[in-house]
Amino acid sequence: MDTIEAVGKHDFNASSPDELSFRKGDHLQIIDMETDPNWYRATMGGNTGYIPNNYIEIVQRDWLMPDVTRQMAEKMLLSKSNNQYVNSDGAFLVRRGRQEGEHSLSVKYLNEVQHFKIYKQNDGYFIWDSEKFPTLSLLVKHYKTASVSKSHHIVLQDMVKEKRVRARASYDFTGRGNDELSFRKGDILNITDRQDSDWWTAQIGNGPSGLIPATYVELL
Repeated sequence: MDTIEAVGKHDFNASSPDELSFRKGDHLQIIDMETDPNWYRATMGGNTGYIPNNYIEIVQRDWLMPDVTRQMAEKMLLSKSNNQYVNSDGAFLVRRGRQEGEHSLSVKYLNEVQHFKIYKQNDGYFIWDSEKFPTLSLLVKHYKTASVSKSHHIVLQDMVKEKRVRARASYDFTGRGNDELSFRKGDILNITDRQDSDWWTAQIGNGPSGLIPATYVELL
């Protein structure tokens, strides 16, 4: 499960041992939002405790796409329109790595996509040992102004958001691989990529993305 991140809107001073103090602007990782709807369990700097949910703001991370595969990431970042790349160099996304808790950073550079493994230790996330960050968001923020690559100058920038197209499934489809998306007749799918005329990338609601056969759906 990918941890939810939050930033402090106000200072909070813990009044009991099971609470976690923080300051406005601090970055925290939320590990439980369900036990108590008003008090979330969070961690920061190696310490864990409960925090009031009205003292924080959840960080929106449109670039975090955990269910996108390496192949899908390359296809999305190298997509073209009128024979020109849609995204500029530095366009990126973060996806789930091969092992539990791991992440990978996929970045467009020229006519290829470079992949960087994001490591996680107790003191934070890092790509290079010399640069560690307490959260993924702070890592991304840093590399939007500093080069993520040691061999080329590559600074991160957000991907171009494509207009969302919707389709209705005409037939049932059962995926045969981890990169394919299963659905049932009548399901409404969000189509996020149609570069390949036969296999499109889609998702159902906010669920995982996957490849679907274009002939099995009808555009709305």
